[in-house]
Amino acid sequence: MFKVIYEIRVSDFFTFLNISFGFAGILYLFQDMYIAIQFLFISALMDGVDGFIASKVGESSLGKVLDSLADIVSFGVLPALMLSISGFFTVAIIFLLTGILRLARFSILKRENFVGYPITASALMVASMFYLDFDIIIVAGTALVLSAFMLSDIEYVKIRDKVILFVVAVVIISTFIVRDAAYVIIALTLLYLVSPFPWRLNQWLIERRRRRLFSRRV
Repeated sequence: MFKVIYEIRVSDFFTFLNISFGFAGILYLFQDMYIAIQFLFISALMDGVDGFIASKVGESSLGKVLDSLADIVSFGVLPALMLSISGFFTVAIIFLLTGILRLARFSILKRENFVGYPITASALMVASMFYLDFDIIIVAGTALVLSAFMLSDIEYVKIRDKVILFVVAVVIISTFIVRDAAYVIIALTLLYLVSPFPWRLNQWLIERRRRRLFSRRV
């Protein structure tokens, strides 16, 4: 009668926590944005734990769908609402729709790495800017740039290194004690955003050298 329950795995419980904290963030957004942002940060932690466990023990088809649905709420709807109540409804819609498209594409593609900038990282950057009281024009502009990167075909490496994940978790937790720790989140997500470009530049230079050598031989 309740067969779906037997398909739930350990990692899915963290997905449920992800969406629960994301929903709590939506509820608190209209009372205290800073608390709402903290709920988003917790959702990101749960998403990270979920992904780490899934990479070790495997992820079911149900789990993959649940993860995408949770991400839509926590990292799509919640930051979009932040943008909307700040007076940027159009930007909010663009951010939400590109995030959903990014997740939909992720669900149907079977890739080792991400295609398009991850919505979790995008939400963390936008939320951190709100958390640090950045000028709303800068936040909205950043959200538009991130929307383009989420929709792009740029490949991003999935971070599985335990040390890196631990450092990111510590930084996120630190924001509850020292708000300025959110600057580190912005720096890390920005570094991740541009990370594919040095590799692409190197590949382009290698290809250019190869063509020159070939043309000389001919």
